[in-house]
Amino acid sequence: MQSTQFQDEIDNALFLADFFGQEEASDLLLEYRPDPGRKHSSNGLHGAAGRGLEEEILEYIWFSGAGPDVLDGFGGTPIMYAMQLPAPHDWKIIELLIEEGADPCYGICIGGVSWPYPDISKAMGKPDLTKLLEEAILEMSEDEETDVPSRR
Repeated sequence: MQSTQFQDEIDNALFLADFFGQEEASDLLLEYRPDPGRKHSSNGLHGAAGRGLEEEILEYIWFSGAGPDVLDGFGGTPIMYAMQLPAPHDWKIIELLIEEGADPCYGICIGGVSWPYPDISKAMGKPDLTKLLEEAILEMSEDEETDVPSRR
């Protein structure tokens, strides 16, 4: 069994390897059994989302059990990491995460104020992404009102 400190280090290393696109390092790190969906920590899913690595995102969700809304140590989600990508790749990755069960209605609380994803993207100067996120929220609300099975 690995020590907690080793687990912290290997999970953070996987985040960094994925975030900076170091595929060989990521593959090597996976041999040491990091948790790509570790809660309250930077992890592989956050790194993969921030780099736009579709294969890794799906691998971590499907085979490692990473939750698509998993929070890092600061309350950031994979969608927030994907929001940093250039358009249109940002939306492509966000849409993938939503299809895999991420909640587009999530909001991070900063200074007692809730910031939903569209407000964050608007503050980032991404009006097209803001519109797409608002549409995703509306679609989810309509699905719930008509009892259409959700994407989860």
